Amino acid sequence: MTAIFLDGREYTEVKEDRYTNFSYPRFPKLMKFNTERYKVPGFGSFMTMHTKTVFGKEGAKEFFTTCVMPVDE
Repeated sequence: MTAIFLDGREYTEVKEDRYTNFSYPRFPKLMKFNTERYKVPGFGSFMTMHTKTVFGKEGAKEFFTTCVMPVDE
């Protein structure tokens, strides 16, 4: 999804920080998150988040979230 949205656009990847890879709650680590964040000039921000969780009847589940945050200019 990231490549589809960013292909042909100028963008800057947001540097890694404490929100790039984190778990919730801290203990026990029931959910693990991995995010990729980008600034797109003239558009705003774009983020993808891959979540792994131990919840569910059949065991672990995975979620993929995409967030688009346009800038109102």
